Amino acid sequence: MKAFVATVDVSNVDTLKVDPKSVEVRLNLVVAHTSFEFKAKSRRASGKAPGSGPGGPAPDYGKFPVLLLGGYANAPADFESGIPDFHGLLSRIEVNGKTGFVAPAKSPKAPPTPEPDAAPAPGPPPDTATPVPDAATPAPDAATPAPDAG
Repeated sequence: MKAFVATVDVSNVDTLKVDPKSVEVRLNLVVAHTSFEFKAKSRRASGKAPGSGPGGPAPDYGKFPVLLLGGYANAPADFESGIPDFHGLLSRIEVNGKTGFVAPAKSPKAPPTPEPDAAPAPGPPPDTATPVPDAATPAPDAATPAPDAG
């Protein structure tokens, strides 16, 4: 079965204001769509419809897909040491006579998204290597020699 796998960091909002790198819990979640369906009898199927024959109307069922959800949570410092056990558990689950779990390749961690009300990062400082000539001070003429210091 194809599955969605996500690793999520959970933090306290107040703690993040003080330390933007603080993470309280790291989660690994796996959601897979199975081939099973859950059939539910409708509430209205239990009564007799007016004008229907003996026994009332045929049962009305709703069909819902069955998802498989697995999760593992741990402190960030201990997370990596326990993830092989979680993936091992997933590899032993049997659905429709098939077992196995292949963990996705690790992707590079994306930088955190800035909060909408956060001020934009300051740009680079202005280039000060080239002075802008002042309108009151005339630019020196290249043809005029500098006064002799001697």
